[in-house]
Amino acid sequence: MDAPRTARFDEERRTFALRFTCDECAAFDGRDQRCRHGWPTEAHRLSRYLVQPLADDTVTFCKEFEVP
Repeated sequence: MDAPRTARFDEERRTFALRFTCDECAAFDGRDQRCRHGWPTEAHRLSRYLVQPLADDTVTFCKEFEVP
């Protein structure tokens, strides 16, 4: 699921320590840097949200995200 990435989202992500990226998911294999379910991870990685957003950037949520 995609949603617009706004300055407010980035602020709330930091303020509330929102967890939604592959790096923070129980299904992510950190050693192999891949999803154990076989989903692509490029759009869901934490590093994407640590830089300034591009114009029309989106937040990508995974339906299978699970907190460890």
